[in-house]
Amino acid sequence: MNQTNPLDGKTITYTYDDLGTVRVSFKDGLVSFEWIAGPFAGMGRTGIDYNAKLIVPGIWFINWYEKNDASFVTLLINLNDQKVHSSGLLNATKDDEAILFHEAKIESSGF
Repeated sequence: MNQTNPLDGKTITYTYDDLGTVRVSFKDGLVSFEWIAGPFAGMGRTGIDYNAKLIVPGIWFINWYEKNDASFVTLLINLNDQKVHSSGLLNATKDDEAILFHEAKIESSGF
Protein backbone atom coordinates (compact mmCIF):
# COMPACT_ATOMS: atom_id res chain seq x y z
CA MET A 1 0.00 0.00 0.00
CA ASN A 2 2.78 2.41 0.63
CA GLN A 3 4.42 4.20 -2.25
CA THR A 4 8.17 4.66 -2.71
CA ASN A 5 9.12 8.20 -1.70
CA PRO A 6 6.05 9.75 -3.36
CA LEU A 7 6.53 13.11 -1.68
CA ASP A 8 10.27 13.66 -2.18
CA GLY A 9 10.90 17.32 -2.98
CA LYS A 10 7.60 18.46 -1.48
CA THR A 11 7.16 20.93 1.40
CA ILE A 12 4.02 22.04 3.20
CA THR A 13 3.50 24.73 5.84
CA TYR A 14 0.40 24.80 8.00
CA THR A 15 -0.89 26.63 11.07
CA TYR A 16 -2.87 25.38 14.04
CA ASP A 17 -5.00 28.00 15.81
CA ASP A 18 -3.69 26.93 19.20
CA LEU A 19 -0.26 25.38 18.51
CA GLY A 20 1.54 27.49 15.93
CA THR A 21 2.99 26.89 12.48
CA VAL A 22 4.83 23.82 11.19
CA ARG A 23 6.89 23.30 8.04
CA VAL A 24 7.13 19.68 6.86
CA SER A 25 9.58 18.65 4.11
CA PHE A 26 10.17 15.37 2.31
CA LYS A 27 13.56 14.45 0.84
CA ASP A 28 15.39 11.20 0.03
CA GLY A 29 12.54 9.09 1.42
CA LEU A 30 12.59 10.90 4.76
CA VAL A 31 10.41 13.52 6.44
CA SER A 32 11.63 16.48 8.47
CA PHE A 33 9.58 19.05 10.34
CA GLU A 34 10.16 22.30 12.18
CA TRP A 35 7.86 24.48 14.24
CA ILE A 36 8.47 27.93 12.76
CA ALA A 37 6.02 29.96 14.90
CA GLY A 38 4.12 29.61 18.15
CA PRO A 39 5.00 28.07 21.50
CA PHE A 40 7.05 25.25 19.92
CA ALA A 41 9.05 27.49 17.54
CA GLY A 42 12.50 26.09 16.89
CA MET A 43 11.58 22.52 17.74
CA GLY A 44 11.70 19.85 15.08
CA ARG A 45 13.14 16.58 13.83
CA THR A 46 14.97 15.55 10.68
CA GLY A 47 15.49 12.36 8.71
CA ILE A 48 12.53 10.24 9.78
CA ASP A 49 11.18 7.35 7.67
CA TYR A 50 7.61 7.96 6.55
CA ASN A 51 4.73 6.27 4.77
CA ALA A 52 2.48 8.14 2.35
CA LYS A 53 -0.46 7.27 0.18
CA LEU A 54 -2.55 9.34 -2.21
CA ILE A 55 -6.14 8.52 -1.19
CA VAL A 56 -7.88 10.49 -3.96
CA PRO A 57 -6.58 13.45 -5.96
CA GLY A 58 -5.62 16.18 -3.52
CA ILE A 59 -5.80 14.05 -0.35
CA TRP A 60 -2.69 12.44 1.17
CA PHE A 61 -2.46 10.10 4.15
CA ILE A 62 0.97 10.20 5.83
CA ASN A 63 2.51 8.78 9.00
CA TRP A 64 5.83 8.44 10.74
CA TYR A 65 7.30 7.07 13.94
CA GLU A 66 9.94 8.97 15.91
CA LYS A 67 11.84 6.16 17.63
CA ASN A 68 13.94 8.41 19.89
CA ASP A 69 10.95 9.70 21.83
CA ALA A 70 8.35 7.03 21.00
CA SER A 71 6.08 9.41 19.07
CA PHE A 72 3.73 8.37 16.28
CA VAL A 73 2.23 11.04 13.98
CA THR A 74 -0.43 10.76 11.29
CA LEU A 75 -1.43 13.53 8.88
CA LEU A 76 -4.34 13.72 6.50
CA ILE A 77 -3.44 16.50 4.08
CA ASN A 78 -6.46 17.76 2.17
CA LEU A 79 -5.27 20.12 -0.55
CA ASN A 80 -8.85 20.44 -1.81
CA ASP A 81 -10.03 22.26 1.33
CA GLN A 82 -6.56 23.53 2.36
CA LYS A 83 -6.55 21.73 5.72
CA VAL A 84 -4.30 19.31 7.56
CA HIS A 85 -5.84 16.93 10.08
CA SER A 86 -3.32 15.49 12.51
CA SER A 87 -3.33 12.76 15.10
CA GLY A 88 -0.43 11.87 17.29
CA LEU A 89 0.72 9.96 20.30
CA LEU A 90 3.78 11.79 21.57
CA ASN A 91 6.28 10.47 24.10
CA ALA A 92 4.31 7.25 24.52
CA THR A 93 4.63 5.60 27.93
CA LYS A 94 6.54 8.57 29.39
CA ASP A 95 5.40 11.02 32.07
CA ASP A 96 4.85 13.75 29.46
CA GLU A 97 2.84 11.52 27.09
CA ALA A 98 0.41 13.55 24.99
CA ILE A 99 -2.36 12.74 22.54
CA LEU A 100 -2.95 15.20 19.70
CA PHE A 101 -6.00 15.49 17.49
CA HIS A 102 -6.03 18.82 15.62
CA GLU A 103 -6.90 20.64 12.43
CA ALA A 104 -4.68 23.22 10.75
CA LYS A 105 -4.92 25.60 7.80
CA ILE A 106 -2.45 25.12 4.96
CA GLU A 107 -0.40 28.31 4.49
CA SER A 108 1.68 27.11 1.55
CA SER A 109 2.14 23.87 -0.29
CA GLY A 110 4.61 22.55 -2.82
CA PHE A 111 2.37 19.56 -3.59
